[in-house]
Amino acid sequence: MNFLSIMQIQSRYVKEIPIHFIIGIGRSGTSLLTSVLNAHPNTLACPEVLFISFFYSKFKNKKSWKDQEVEQILEYLDLFAIDHPYIGWNYEKEKLRATLRNLPTGTDYLTLCKTVCLHFEVDGKSMEDIQLLVDKNPANTLCWGELLRLSPESKFIIALRDYRGNVLSRKQSIHTRTPNTAINAFRWKFFNEKAFELLKKHPEKVLLVKYEELAKNPEEQVKKMCKFFNIEYLSEMLDFHQREHDVLHEAGFSGSEHKIKRAEKKYGDLASPINSERVMAWENELHEKDVKWAEFICRVTGKKFGYEPSSILPITKKAALFFKSILPFFVAWWDVSKTRILLHFPPETKLSRLRAIYKK
Repeated sequence: MNFLSIMQIQSRYVKEIPIHFIIGIGRSGTSLLTSVLNAHPNTLACPEVLFISFFYSKFKNKKSWKDQEVEQILEYLDLFAIDHPYIGWNYEKEKLRATLRNLPTGTDYLTLCKTVCLHFEVDGKSMEDIQLLVDKNPANTLCWGELLRLSPESKFIIALRDYRGNVLSRKQSIHTRTPNTAINAFRWKFFNEKAFELLKKHPEKVLLVKYEELAKNPEEQVKKMCKFFNIEYLSEMLDFHQREHDVLHEAGFSGSEHKIKRAEKKYGDLASPINSERVMAWENELHEKDVKWAEFICRVTGKKFGYEPSSILPITKKAALFFKSILPFFVAWWDVSKTRILLHFPPETKLSRLRAIYKK
């Protein structure tokens, strides 16, 4: 059998593998869910890389692939890796290049995306074992409509966390984002309003996984996920932390001090079993004024998901917070809107921007 025939068979096989999505604002358990799913031998949950939406505007209707376009994809993965050196996967660049350059005519963008995902190595899994792909990315919360147009059969897990717990996690995490309470509260609100829209329009395609419920009863929640994705529940999925423990101790993190600490914090958290000790940490560790800020901004959206405010603010306090929240509102709004706007930019423009950023 010649190489082209093999590629045609492989393309048909890849096309039949379902791909689903984990969305929800960061620090809500999206990485935790990724690790749990990757503990299943037949599931490949991709780490956070904005690949599918990055090229969506240009490639969504394409069915033939030029070498130049393949090189754009490979360059993006290289540039992304500069800022995310410990995303937990590896791939053979030349092997991926050869596969993409020899995709059969008629291969659509979704199949190309699946092909790229399957070339990444997670836990030594081989392509032949994978029966389900899961793409995890918080930013995809803002473009679920495009993802559904690209892949109408896909399902979505929405990872959700109490806004006060999310704000506290932002404050305590080693990250590039601001720890400002009001800005992060508004980001939580904007992301979860978008998630709620998906939940209302396509309830049959959505499973809501609350961080609090996952922490308190992990087995029940993981079984729900498996049923939702139509995969067999395996008890070893709850032992995901053993793999992350190996990653933490074998990675040999290097680079800037900030990136090392950030990676150690991420894998350090994931290297521990799921537990409920931190579920309500915000009650003791989040300052009272930060709780009031978060509840003022998120109370309406929070109630939609069952998160009740801890107190009722007097009208005078609401008025004061309203005026103080104007600037944080626009900062958060622009941060979220920028992600939506960039979705429609040509890949060449975005790649040029990334080159300039990482050259610094």
